[in-house]
Amino acid sequence: MESFENTIIDYIDWKSEDNALFLNHRLNDEIQTHYSRIFKETTYRQGLKSHVAFLTSGTTVTDQKSYKMVFLSKQAFLNSAQAITKMLMVTEKDLWVQCLPRFHVGGLAIEARSHVSGCRVEKFDQTWDAQEFSRFLTKTEATWTSLVPTQVYDLVHQNIPNPRPKRLRVLVGGARLSLELLKQAQALQWNLLPSYGMTEASSTLALIENETLKPFPHVQLEVVEGKLAVKTNSLFTFYAQLVKGQIEISKPQLKNGFFLTEDSASKMGAGIMLLGRNQDVVKISGELVSLPKLRDVMFRLATINKAHSFYLLATPNSRLGSQVVMVIQKNLLHNDKVKPDNYKLSDSMKKAIQDFQDEVLPFEKIRQVYVLDSIPRTEMGKVREKVILQMIEKGEAHEIREHKLE
Repeated sequence: MESFENTIIDYIDWKSEDNALFLNHRLNDEIQTHYSRIFKETTYRQGLKSHVAFLTSGTTVTDQKSYKMVFLSKQAFLNSAQAITKMLMVTEKDLWVQCLPRFHVGGLAIEARSHVSGCRVEKFDQTWDAQEFSRFLTKTEATWTSLVPTQVYDLVHQNIPNPRPKRLRVLVGGARLSLELLKQAQALQWNLLPSYGMTEASSTLALIENETLKPFPHVQLEVVEGKLAVKTNSLFTFYAQLVKGQIEISKPQLKNGFFLTEDSASKMGAGIMLLGRNQDVVKISGELVSLPKLRDVMFRLATINKAHSFYLLATPNSRLGSQVVMVIQKNLLHNDKVKPDNYKLSDSMKKAIQDFQDEVLPFEKIRQVYVLDSIPRTEMGKVREKVILQMIEKGEAHEIREHKLE
């Protein structure tokens, strides 16, 4: 088996011409070797220097060998880091705790920010544990850290307050942070800065304030045909993907220097509001429906200990075009020991759903509820929607039929 030791590294020299591939070490040797070969062949054929590569986040991928590989120049990372540290006023006096893995663009971005600002970095490299993380923040006297919403959820769920409320700020990215979770974290004195970013742009592009995007200095944003368009000097060089045995290279398609993302957006006064990914904005009975907004409503109505055990998404409906459905884990059942035909919702979850149905518009109501052993997620906590939809289609998710949803 070919070695991949020279491409998967634990250190990056920002000034060298070396290329580096960052992979999740939990991928088995066969998968790591597969992507290492793609990486080596691509860098050789393209004559690349001073680049890093990541796999896309994988929320819509089911085959581990079919991820896209994103290639970004080291300079793109440093351009992003320079603008972000300047706007956030990060200096050599700061200490940034790194708990996001380096195969996640947000993890490596911290090291780029350290390189340009001189701030120190301490790695929280043990298995994620909210209590241990809080103690680590105190021990290191951290002033900055970066988290994904799943980690914020764990802190709130365990009622852990910010151990350094006057000094520590938290950049939150990787997925949408619900407004309800933001409020609950703020009540625990966590100074959160929700943000929007993408692997293709070397991490963070904008902060989110009052649901409006506030771009960093190196970024221009526009809305083009209902989609967010980005112009930045931190954009990726190209995608590489193995298709039918051949490596296909896809360079970013730009229009007037802007890269069109897959995220829906709309003008909001002088600013831009992010609506969600393509699959997050659906048309039901001719009306546009924002699934992130509906998830916020359900999050608020269900208690915090249940919030990570359900998810709303859309499935096709021949009459309505699409419909809202809910998937839940077994722990939200009245009794999870019975056979699927006898599944019933717990009383508290039944009430939360009924309250949801009473609050939303008629076309936004939940039409079906399905039960899974667990909700499939990526390493960073993003829900793998395509996997769920396939499970529903194959009948692997059991529908609850105890009462009609209206």
